[in-house]
Amino acid sequence: MKNFLKNIVVVFVGILGVNSIVISQCEVFDFYDDLVPEPYWYACSGGDYTLNIYSPHDWTDYTIDWGDGSPLEAGTNWVSPVSISHDYPATVQNFDIIITNPVLGCSISGVLVMEEATNPSIVIPAGVLTQACAPHPLSFSNQSSNVSANTTFTWDFGDGSTNLVLDQSNLGQVISHTYEENTVDCNTEVTLFAENYCNTIQGGAFFNTFSPIQVYDTDNAAITSSTAVLCLPDNEVTYTNATSRNCFSQGNIEQRYEYWNFGDYWGNGQDSIVDWTPWPPANPYTIQYPGNLGDSYEVMMIDSNFCGLDTAYMTVTIVSPPIADITLVDNEICLGEYITIEQNATGNPNSFSWNFGDGLGWYPTGSSDIVYLYNMPGTFTIASAVGIESSAACADTAFVSVTVVPSPVVSILADNLSGCGNVSANFQESSTNADNWDWDFGNGNTFNGPIPPTQNYETLGSYVVNVTASNAAGCLNTAQEIVSVFNSPVVDFIADNVCEGTLAQFTDISTSDGGDPIISWAWDFGDSFTSTDENPAHQYALAGTYNVNLSVSTVNCNADVTIELTVEAAPVPIFSPDLNSGCSPFEVTFGNSSIDSDSYAWDFGDQSGSFMEEPAHTFYNFTNSDTTYTVILTASSDFGCYQNDSLDIVVSPGAQATFTDNAQPPGCAPFTAVFNNTSYGATSYEWDFGDESATTISENPTHVYTNNTGFIQTYSVQLIAYSLNGCNDTIVNAITVYPQPDFALDVTPDEGCSPLVVQMPFVAG
Repeated sequence: MKNFLKNIVVVFVGILGVNSIVISQCEVFDFYDDLVPEPYWYACSGGDYTLNIYSPHDWTDYTIDWGDGSPLEAGTNWVSPVSISHDYPATVQNFDIIITNPVLGCSISGVLVMEEATNPSIVIPAGVLTQACAPHPLSFSNQSSNVSANTTFTWDFGDGSTNLVLDQSNLGQVISHTYEENTVDCNTEVTLFAENYCNTIQGGAFFNTFSPIQVYDTDNAAITSSTAVLCLPDNEVTYTNATSRNCFSQGNIEQRYEYWNFGDYWGNGQDSIVDWTPWPPANPYTIQYPGNLGDSYEVMMIDSNFCGLDTAYMTVTIVSPPIADITLVDNEICLGEYITIEQNATGNPNSFSWNFGDGLGWYPTGSSDIVYLYNMPGTFTIASAVGIESSAACADTAFVSVTVVPSPVVSILADNLSGCGNVSANFQESSTNADNWDWDFGNGNTFNGPIPPTQNYETLGSYVVNVTASNAAGCLNTAQEIVSVFNSPVVDFIADNVCEGTLAQFTDISTSDGGDPIISWAWDFGDSFTSTDENPAHQYALAGTYNVNLSVSTVNCNADVTIELTVEAAPVPIFSPDLNSGCSPFEVTFGNSSIDSDSYAWDFGDQSGSFMEEPAHTFYNFTNSDTTYTVILTASSDFGCYQNDSLDIVVSPGAQATFTDNAQPPGCAPFTAVFNNTSYGATSYEWDFGDESATTISENPTHVYTNNTGFIQTYSVQLIAYSLNGCNDTIVNAITVYPQPDFALDVTPDEGCSPLVVQMPFVAG
């Protein structure tokens, strides 16, 4: 059997393959205590280092090449978690380590990195400036320390250019970088990042910065003038140097100079020049031009700073002044009407504003016509100002007046606006500022005057009544009312669950015309009871036929309906149990003698139920006291009528008998049986051991069984468990006892010559 199992194991390993074992055995922990295919270990102190290698497995055979030229280390018993150690002297180097398991045919290649974290350092070469005018190259030297073969350098020159990434050979080199125009806002800094494995372990790349690096540009030359457009007869303009000095507060404080060329504006054959002059202060220059209509004059100003020149230009044009002119489409309007004002200005103005004379001030607008609405009557002066934005002198204003006449204010007075079937209504106007009224009553009739004749509306529907009031100025206003003629509502209702002794639900389903909703209800249930609810509930005491009347009213109409209603007889639930109290588990059978019933629903009070006519149900009580269950029978008729009745079932807590013994496996007589009573819900016990011995009331008794029969005997052990209220439960288990052996042998003959035949006696047991 052992050889068979061994063969199975060998076949199993062969199916999995040796590689599965190799993967789980050739493993060591790296620097971070992780199991990875190519482990790395790091020594960052800069001194001697002892490498300790740990494996999660036991190695029965191994060799290690430590990568430092030392002899190959071999061993036969590497037990986890003991480490294998090797000493390395202080150096900066990467060592390739190979660990081999010859038995499994696998190996691990790892690397020991001995270095220190690189400390980056930027040095400005001798004689190299850190201030320049763009574009200009600046130089920086890498003088970092603790540089290893694993170190990577990254230069950030602080001007938004792409970072320069170099390897360890950058140590000691001088790097030149050209700063272009408009890439630095006066001052910046250069940052050198350095990172090797030890930097990474200590939180990432280290960095060093050098600042300030000052990169300047030319100034932004600019000219301001008192105006860019001259309107005749004006001919004088004042110019001022408004140049923004580049990086002045950051150190670019070299003296500025300005150069002006005002051109040959008098036509003398030579330009008017103001030669190079130091600034600030920026002195203003006032020029008086000849004043020829349509002439344009160009002014040039050159600014000079430490980094070079920048030039600004400005042109001044002489034009005729604009002329404001506006006209009204109508110089008298009614209040509430829009007025249109036409813009007719000439002289090419580009600035427009309006004042409508109503106290709301000036409105800047475009050059188009204006539409405006006054909110009060009166006479208003409208002003339109036009000009040329760059010249305060190029402006003009036009005026015009408009009269706003108040419109009539009108409303309709009516004695009746709605009714049922037909409406008769009298109307009258109520207005101010009106002297004429035109009526349209919506029924085909019209009238002119303040008080029209009585109007009749005899057809279902809505009628629009309009009156238009006007005055001598032609101003109009209109008022409107609606006359509505409604039909009587259509009355109907439904009733649900109309059974004797049960609340029936009555629901109104009457309808009325739109705009004339039902607002009241009057119910007469035919049994002397009434209600004013919209959807009442009512209980009939007796079955039979009743005439139910519902009357409904709207604001304008009312109607009623009478419907004959049959109240069905209610079932009479009658039931009884065969027993109404007992011990848990307590089975009860229910008898059912209900009257006028077609279906039944039982609720046994213990979250269970039944739909049988005469069900049986078992009740349980797992508590220490009596439990009362209320059983409810709901008897229903096919019509849907139902009634219910209930009664109580009292269930006393029962005892559950159970025990264990020590007779497994069976013992030989005399056998002492030990009984462990595991009953629950019980307070007293009675034991019968099945061997005609006396019973006992002990909770956990012992009993000695004898067996001199010479045969195996089985005894039925009975335990009766009693609860406090007399409920009991019985369990019977079998116990087997082997006979007591008798080894008194009587053999015949008991001696003789060989070969000797002996008759062995039967031995009981």
